[in-house]
Amino acid sequence: MFGYHRPRLQGLHGKCQLRRVLLFLFCTVTLIVMVRVIEDAIPQTDPFDDRRPYRTQDFKGYGEQQISQMKIRHAVERKQPYDIGLFGNSRVLSVGREQLDVGVCTAFNFALSGQSFRSSVQLLESLAREQALPRLAVISIDHFELQMYANPWTGWRQRWSLLADDVAVAFRHRDVSLRDKMRVPWRFIWTETLLFQSQFEAAFFRRALLEALGLNDDPFPAAEPGGFGYLPDGSFHSPPRLTDDPPPFSRTTPQIINVILRNDLERLFRLARENNLELLIYESPLHPSSAAIFERKPSPFSESNRRTFMEACADFSVNCVAAPLEAFRETTGWNDASHPPPSVLGGWISAFSRPYLGGCAS
Repeated sequence: MFGYHRPRLQGLHGKCQLRRVLLFLFCTVTLIVMVRVIEDAIPQTDPFDDRRPYRTQDFKGYGEQQISQMKIRHAVERKQPYDIGLFGNSRVLSVGREQLDVGVCTAFNFALSGQSFRSSVQLLESLAREQALPRLAVISIDHFELQMYANPWTGWRQRWSLLADDVAVAFRHRDVSLRDKMRVPWRFIWTETLLFQSQFEAAFFRRALLEALGLNDDPFPAAEPGGFGYLPDGSFHSPPRLTDDPPPFSRTTPQIINVILRNDLERLFRLARENNLELLIYESPLHPSSAAIFERKPSPFSESNRRTFMEACADFSVNCVAAPLEAFRETTGWNDASHPPPSVLGGWISAFSRPYLGGCAS
């Protein structure tokens, strides 16, 4: 008699298991969708509005993807294009209008902390779609000894589009090793994993919850005295950690895939031509003690990357310069081996860009 009922019980058990699997999949998809909705959500307040007090603003709870959206929205709503826009990461992010000497030219810092040249290209593409490009884009690309070339943390739609483009480029070129071909999807997966985890940080969750409940009356309060935060010109203010002799950074392993670098550069150069955008690109400087080491014995892969960079620039007649070591050889007050003092970097950028700015720079 017991054997007679067993098939029915097994069938019910199988149905319960299937329902649990479907429920798990439904909850997972719902969670991912909610994370993506939160990722795209930004407050209505424009923290970069020229009419806001020129003070350091606390951006606690916002990731680089939200900050990039707010910078793009600011440029769009401003209507009038900036004369000069700075692009890059933390190595140029601290340069604001106080550090620039460009006359009455308008300037905005579009840089994003922790990002690479890849994010600058995507950010400029987004600005081009919105017809909000500056007249001149000054772009910092990380010194090639640093091998910083991570995938962008910008919007998820752009990230997925970039994955398809990267895969097509890497697998189209026979001289790309199988290991580098596999690196392309792996880096995408790794970036998405980090981004997904970041959505659940306490500060991010608290900020998102307050905004969802309409309780975040002041999304960008003034930072505490001496604290970190953004200024209305897009630059980031942080307490100085100045040192005259930071330890040289350790040699790293090759991370930049030349065909991907070349493809990113060509995308940018085509965008500039189509939108009448003036481009100036420079390789970020190193502290004199580190620069001396790599001048004597540069790594083969950094030389290869730099050669790809300079050849692409020459092919498209874009003004690109290798790390301007002479201009920083006697400088002091570095935060570390690759973050120069903003006053000196701003002065160099001003001299570098002034000939391309026209009458407003005089």
